[in-house]
Amino acid sequence: MSEASFYSFMGFDSARARKARAFYVPLFRGCRNVLDVGCGRGEFLEELGAAGIPGVGVDQDAEMVAAARKAGLMVELADAFAFLRRSPSSFDGIFSAHLIEHLPYDRAAELLGLCCQALRPGGRIVVCTPNSASLPTLQHQFWWEPTHVRLYDIELLRFMLAEAGFTDLAGGENPDNHPGSPVDLEALTVSKIEPLRGPRRVVRRMGRVGRTLANTFRRSRTEQLDQRTQADHHHLTVVAESLKELLRQLYVSSEVYVSGRKSEPAAPA
Repeated sequence: MSEASFYSFMGFDSARARKARAFYVPLFRGCRNVLDVGCGRGEFLEELGAAGIPGVGVDQDAEMVAAARKAGLMVELADAFAFLRRSPSSFDGIFSAHLIEHLPYDRAAELLGLCCQALRPGGRIVVCTPNSASLPTLQHQFWWEPTHVRLYDIELLRFMLAEAGFTDLAGGENPDNHPGSPVDLEALTVSKIEPLRGPRRVVRRMGRVGRTLANTFRRSRTEQLDQRTQADHHHLTVVAESLKELLRQLYVSSEVYVSGRKSEPAAPA
């Protein structure tokens, strides 16, 4: 299957991809030679170039590579594993977006090990992938792509990077790749209510005793209704806030990332 034809058929927006990739550019400030592994059409390389950071890419899809080259980007048509094996200590930064989920665990671990070898000491790696905690991702987005193999969450990626020889591990969600909530969360906010107020006076034709009894009954009835209303309002507020929090947890960013650095050589004793 051609990745380029799949992207075209699904109508993936290159501008939206560039916006999501731009989030990672600051992590490579100070780098002089960044490799984008599985660069696709080169959205990340374009964002790197806009920030004045030199970068090159590698991808095995000929149509993707052709599109990237047409945009003036330096991209090699090659298998990522083979490319990394012949590029030891060549880069001070490596980026990989939405590649690792196409690989089973053993191959993904091998890829990260080769990335470590291709980095110079102190070099940085950033890997981003679909967010397994995102409901839209689990429901359908991950399964759109027929070559996806499995999801990798942040903690597993942190472990894999540590095993590959990386330190200074960090990670999180990409806020620029967020699906949004299916409903307006603010619309679920329950408005405050004021205490009930009964009529201030009873019919004047009642005698003093009648008015006293009527006022006593009015206050008692109003207090009962007020207590019931306040209790119902509290329960409704709890339900609404719980629903809002549930939606916040389910509709999180569609993309997560983990970063790390290749260990510096130990100083001589």
